[in-house]
Amino acid sequence: MKRYIFALLVPLMAGVADAAIISESAGSGPNTSTIVVDFGPESYAFTVHYTGTITGLDALRLLDMETPFRLETVHFSFGDLVSGMEYDEWYEAGVGNNGNDWWKYWRSGDGSAWSGSGSGAGARVLNDGAWDGWTWVRGQTSAPDVPVPEPSVLFLLVGSVLLLRRR
Repeated sequence: MKRYIFALLVPLMAGVADAAIISESAGSGPNTSTIVVDFGPESYAFTVHYTGTITGLDALRLLDMETPFRLETVHFSFGDLVSGMEYDEWYEAGVGNNGNDWWKYWRSGDGSAWSGSGSGAGARVLNDGAWDGWTWVRGQTSAPDVPVPEPSVLFLLVGSVLLLRRR
């Protein structure tokens, strides 16, 4: 079975020189959450700002409205399903094209320990500091054998620098 790796290092390594790991930022307010989208060969991190709480789907829609990121959804009676995402010339879409292609939804409280969402993005409530992740799954009829994303030493180092800069 092909293994899909959640590649958080790509945007981190690209921004080491200036300590900027975020591809785009959207919204306003005191709360922030990070959205990571992994197209396979490329992975991007986005920050959304908001007041109170928002859903994971609201965060994607905010990115769609205010940045070059593009979101596609399909409406069902149970809610909206993320069917496609596009950013920086990368585009993946499908609601089980041939029953096998789809976006896998992850969540994390801090960006280091990830788990499968277990609910749709419209039901996931983001609180300040939450992380959401999306990986593109191609050619599988069931959930892939995806390793849980692990933080790297580089990620911890860059994150520490950003926290120190914030103070």
